[in-house]
Amino acid sequence: MFEGDRHLEALQALFEAPIPVSVREWLINGTPEVIGGLPLLGLPIGPDLGNAWGATQYLRTCRPELPTRFLVIRLLGERALCVDI
Repeated sequence: MFEGDRHLEALQALFEAPIPVSVREWLINGTPEVIGGLPLLGLPIGPDLGNAWGATQYLRTCRPELPTRFLVIRLLGERALCVDI
């Protein structure tokens, strides 16, 4: 099993659902991508805000009323850019 696969399994456990193929491929092959001069968050996962898992956990802590299907791919100040899983 590749290291990226283990990170994806952890993300899927966070969402308690499979991550769509297009998002999985982007996470493994496409990050960190830069859009508008800002890097997008992806793998590897960790507890800090510099990756998709840590940022998603942070959003869930700050905004527990939001649906749990959002994967954070960028934090900027008080805003979060998310992919709807």
